[in-house]
Amino acid sequence: MRYRDPRDDQPAKRRGSYRGPPMTLANMRAQGVRSLSVSCWLCHHGAVLIADRWSDEVQLPSLGTRMVCTGCGIVGADVRPDWQEREGRESLTGARSGDDPEVDCERT
Repeated sequence: MRYRDPRDDQPAKRRGSYRGPPMTLANMRAQGVRSLSVSCWLCHHGAVLIADRWSDEVQLPSLGTRMVCTGCGIVGADVRPDWQEREGRESLTGARSGDDPEVDCERT
């Protein structure tokens, strides 16, 4: 049996991907995030960098091509906002994200 390649599907069956403008540091900062999570493409070494040194107009994808891994030395990395630093927000159920709910486990 042949493996089904998703690229063989008709264009109508394919899932759409995001085609808008890339995220800028200004947009990231407006969402409450000031640092970047950087991961090496080759060895997956990771680091968190404070993004205050770059201006608001810098696009996140352009930073990835400038990064040099301190683990293996390759140029190029995956750069994303470090969403873990953002404060927990209230969800639709009233719980705050990142909080551990108190659970009562009484047996009757």
